[in-house]
Amino acid sequence: MRFCLVTTYYPPYHFGGDAVFTQGLARALSARGHSVEVINCEDAFRLRAGAGALTPDAAADDKVVVHRLRSG
Repeated sequence: MRFCLVTTYYPPYHFGGDAVFTQGLARALSARGHSVEVINCEDAFRLRAGAGALTPDAAADDKVVVHRLRSG
């Protein structure tokens, strides 16, 4: 089965529990053989974190495709 999870925050661009839950769900579905893609808004993180926000190291999710939305 194919899944697309749409969320505001997703690790490593996040502040807490909702993003970690979404990541856990994506990994669990992927581990069970499903195709999983996540769409999140990197701009939302940068807006809330402030202009001086450092870019966190991207933690790779095995077999989970992550699309990060950024304004131009």
